[in-house]
Amino acid sequence: NKQYNIRWGSSDSSLNVSITGIFINVNVQGGNEFADSVGLMGEYGSGDMLDRQGNPMDPKDVNAFGMEWQVKPDEGDPMIFSYPEGPQWPDSRCAMPNWTDPKKKNRKKKDHAREQMVGHEELHSIAKMACAGVADFDLCVQDILMTGEIGLAETFH
Repeated sequence: NKQYNIRWGSSDSSLNVSITGIFINVNVQGGNEFADSVGLMGEYGSGDMLDRQGNPMDPKDVNAFGMEWQVKPDEGDPMIFSYPEGPQWPDSRCAMPNWTDPKKKNRKKKDHAREQMVGHEELHSIAKMACAGVADFDLCVQDILMTGEIGLAETFH
Protein backbone atom coordinates (compact mmCIF):
# COMPACT_ATOMS: atom_id res chain seq x y z
CA ASN A 1 0.00 0.00 0.00
CA LYS A 2 1.50 3.33 -1.10
CA GLN A 3 0.28 6.74 -0.02
CA TYR A 4 1.13 10.17 -1.38
CA ASN A 5 0.06 13.39 0.32
CA ILE A 6 0.49 16.75 -1.39
CA ARG A 7 -0.15 19.98 0.51
CA TRP A 8 0.32 23.47 -0.86
CA GLY A 9 0.61 26.99 0.47
CA SER A 10 -0.38 27.83 3.98
CA SER A 11 -3.90 26.52 3.43
CA ASP A 12 -5.46 23.28 4.57
CA SER A 13 -5.74 22.11 0.95
CA SER A 14 -4.37 18.69 0.09
CA LEU A 15 -4.43 15.92 -2.44
CA ASN A 16 -4.14 12.42 -0.97
CA VAL A 17 -3.56 9.45 -3.26
CA SER A 18 -3.41 5.88 -1.98
CA ILE A 19 -2.65 2.84 -4.12
CA THR A 20 -3.66 -0.62 -2.95
CA GLY A 21 -3.08 -3.44 -5.39
CA ILE A 22 -4.72 -2.34 -8.62
CA PHE A 23 -6.92 0.28 -6.91
CA ILE A 24 -6.31 4.01 -6.69
CA ASN A 25 -8.13 6.22 -4.19
CA VAL A 26 -7.95 10.02 -4.64
CA ASN A 27 -9.14 12.37 -1.91
CA VAL A 28 -9.11 16.15 -2.40
CA GLN A 29 -9.57 18.38 0.61
CA GLY A 30 -9.61 22.12 0.74
CA GLY A 31 -11.43 25.27 1.56
CA ASN A 32 -12.94 27.69 -0.89
CA GLU A 33 -10.21 27.01 -3.45
CA PHE A 34 -12.25 24.16 -4.93
CA ALA A 35 -15.75 25.55 -4.34
CA ASP A 36 -16.60 25.83 -8.05
CA SER A 37 -14.54 22.86 -9.26
CA VAL A 38 -16.13 20.24 -11.45
CA GLY A 39 -14.68 17.53 -13.67
CA LEU A 40 -13.77 13.87 -13.81
CA MET A 41 -13.91 13.57 -10.02
CA GLY A 42 -17.39 15.12 -9.95
CA GLU A 43 -18.57 18.41 -8.54
CA TYR A 44 -16.59 19.43 -5.46
CA GLY A 45 -18.60 18.96 -2.30
CA SER A 46 -21.39 16.82 -3.75
CA GLY A 47 -19.48 14.48 -6.07
CA ASP A 48 -22.34 14.78 -8.57
CA MET A 49 -21.44 13.73 -12.10
CA LEU A 50 -22.00 16.80 -14.29
CA ASP A 51 -21.19 17.44 -17.94
CA ARG A 52 -19.18 20.46 -19.06
CA GLN A 53 -22.33 22.61 -19.15
CA GLY A 54 -23.24 21.67 -15.55
CA ASN A 55 -26.03 19.25 -16.46
CA PRO A 56 -26.39 16.02 -14.45
CA MET A 57 -25.17 12.84 -16.13
CA ASP A 58 -26.30 9.26 -15.53
CA PRO A 59 -24.02 7.94 -12.74
CA LYS A 60 -24.36 4.44 -14.18
CA ASP A 61 -22.87 5.49 -17.53
CA VAL A 62 -19.28 6.02 -16.41
CA ASN A 63 -17.97 5.60 -19.96
CA ALA A 64 -19.99 8.57 -21.26
CA PHE A 65 -18.92 10.59 -18.22
CA GLY A 66 -15.25 9.80 -18.87
CA MET A 67 -15.58 10.72 -22.55
CA GLU A 68 -17.25 14.00 -21.57
CA TRP A 69 -14.17 15.01 -19.60
CA GLN A 70 -11.50 13.96 -22.12
CA VAL A 71 -8.98 16.80 -22.43
CA LYS A 72 -9.93 18.95 -25.42
CA PRO A 73 -7.24 21.57 -26.14
CA ASP A 74 -9.21 22.97 -29.09
CA GLU A 75 -11.98 23.86 -26.61
CA GLY A 76 -9.61 25.64 -24.22
CA ASP A 77 -8.52 22.78 -21.95
CA PRO A 78 -4.91 23.11 -20.81
CA MET A 79 -2.45 20.24 -21.29
CA ILE A 80 -2.38 18.04 -18.19
CA PHE A 81 0.95 16.32 -18.86
CA SER A 82 4.22 17.59 -20.32
CA TYR A 83 3.77 15.73 -23.60
CA PRO A 84 0.81 14.18 -25.43
CA GLU A 85 0.50 10.42 -25.13
CA GLY A 86 -2.22 8.05 -26.20
CA PRO A 87 -5.40 9.07 -28.02
CA GLN A 88 -5.61 12.85 -28.46
CA TRP A 89 -8.71 14.91 -29.14
CA PRO A 90 -9.93 15.78 -31.79
CA ASP A 91 -8.25 13.00 -33.82
CA SER A 92 -9.22 10.23 -31.43
CA ARG A 93 -11.38 9.60 -28.39
CA CYS A 94 -10.13 7.82 -25.29
CA ALA A 95 -9.62 4.09 -25.85
CA MET A 96 -12.09 1.95 -23.95
CA PRO A 97 -10.80 -1.18 -22.18
CA ASN A 98 -10.94 -4.45 -24.09
CA TRP A 99 -12.60 -6.85 -21.67
CA THR A 100 -11.34 -9.84 -23.64
CA ASP A 101 -7.81 -8.69 -22.81
CA PRO A 102 -5.62 -11.61 -21.63
CA LYS A 103 -4.74 -9.64 -18.49
CA LYS A 104 -8.43 -9.69 -17.52
CA LYS A 105 -8.54 -13.46 -18.04
CA ASN A 106 -5.44 -13.88 -15.86
CA ARG A 107 -7.08 -11.77 -13.15
CA LYS A 108 -10.11 -14.08 -13.21
CA LYS A 109 -7.80 -17.08 -12.80
CA LYS A 110 -6.09 -15.40 -9.84
CA ASP A 111 -9.47 -14.55 -8.29
CA HIS A 112 -10.59 -18.17 -8.66
CA ALA A 113 -7.36 -19.39 -7.07
CA ARG A 114 -7.81 -16.90 -4.22
CA GLU A 115 -11.36 -18.14 -3.66
CA GLN A 116 -10.08 -21.70 -3.46
CA MET A 117 -7.45 -20.75 -0.87
CA VAL A 118 -9.77 -18.69 1.31
CA GLY A 119 -13.42 -19.64 1.57
CA HIS A 120 -16.09 -16.94 1.42
CA GLU A 121 -16.98 -17.21 5.12
CA GLU A 122 -13.34 -16.99 6.14
CA LEU A 123 -12.77 -14.00 3.86
CA HIS A 124 -15.88 -12.33 5.28
CA SER A 125 -14.56 -12.80 8.80
CA ILE A 126 -11.13 -11.42 7.85
CA ALA A 127 -12.77 -8.46 6.08
CA LYS A 128 -14.85 -7.60 9.15
CA MET A 129 -11.73 -7.60 11.33
CA ALA A 130 -9.76 -5.50 8.82
CA CYS A 131 -12.58 -2.95 8.56
CA ALA A 132 -13.31 -2.70 12.28
CA GLY A 133 -13.68 0.91 13.38
CA VAL A 134 -14.00 2.51 9.94
CA ALA A 135 -16.87 4.88 9.20
CA ASP A 136 -17.84 3.10 5.97
CA PHE A 137 -17.70 -0.38 7.49
CA ASP A 138 -20.19 -2.05 5.11
CA LEU A 139 -18.57 -0.51 2.03
CA CYS A 140 -15.13 -1.58 3.25
CA VAL A 141 -16.24 -5.18 3.81
CA GLN A 142 -18.01 -5.27 0.44
CA ASP A 143 -14.92 -4.01 -1.38
CA ILE A 144 -12.78 -6.73 0.19
CA LEU A 145 -15.34 -9.44 -0.59
CA MET A 146 -15.60 -8.28 -4.21
CA THR A 147 -11.85 -8.02 -4.80
CA GLY A 148 -10.20 -10.35 -2.30
CA GLU A 149 -7.78 -7.48 -1.55
CA ILE A 150 -7.62 -7.29 2.25
CA GLY A 151 -5.25 -4.32 1.98
CA LEU A 152 -8.14 -2.19 0.73
CA ALA A 153 -9.22 -1.77 4.35
CA GLU A 154 -6.26 0.58 4.84
CA THR A 155 -7.84 3.07 2.41
CA PHE A 156 -10.83 3.41 4.73
CA HIS A 157 -8.82 4.18 7.90
